[in-house]
Amino acid sequence: MNETLVNFRNTKKMSQVQFARYIGVSTSFLSKIELGDRKPSFNFMQKLKSAFDDADIDEIFFKNK
Repeated sequence: MNETLVNFRNTKKMSQVQFARYIGVSTSFLSKIELGDRKPSFNFMQKLKSAFDDADIDEIFFKNK
């Protein structure tokens, strides 16, 4: 998940700070998820889906599940 999230953020050409602000989470929270120190919550995934309605978040993050 963490690598996929970093790749997704990079495809959007956003820094970690920009991405965190855009989806409405703290930079430290996003950093912990990207490092694998914390698992994304349901609320986080909902924010991600809301922010990027043009992307199929489920397909991007759960296609290998």
